[in-house]
Amino acid sequence: MKINSSYPYPVLCEHNDDYVDSTFSADITVEEKFGELIVQAKYTLTNTEMKRLIENGDAVYTLHMECPQTSYRNQFETRKGSLEVTIPIDQLRGKIDIHSFVIVKNKLKDYTNASLNDWFKHIPLTLEKGNLLAIGTAMEATIFEDNLELLNIPSIVKV
Repeated sequence: MKINSSYPYPVLCEHNDDYVDSTFSADITVEEKFGELIVQAKYTLTNTEMKRLIENGDAVYTLHMECPQTSYRNQFETRKGSLEVTIPIDQLRGKIDIHSFVIVKNKLKDYTNASLNDWFKHIPLTLEKGNLLAIGTAMEATIFEDNLELLNIPSIVKV
């Protein structure tokens, strides 16, 4: 999944200065166990107003997962500081892209934040449902498949 790096509204991320004295990241771990992929994320957000939006249900932490080989794509949401997701391993193969975000759940009219860069402070902002508030950690995991299923396929060659 390719993430856009330019938005018409402020987004908290590592590569821009839309917010000052604010950070967002996720500590993501991936583990294969008993035919399932277990993904755990622990979110760290240092922005009081954004945290308040999450507590009120106007925004959520999300974990977005994609597997290009199987066309698996899903987004998991939470208002807590951590999230655990379990996915059957047979739905995934090869490379899995995992991204963390904070997204808007309810339309925000006249959005303001004390940590906004001065350039955005006096501009009236309306954020729609689904807009990104913050872009966090991204990682790639690889699922190694067992080729045992290929042992049971009959040969097309007879000797």
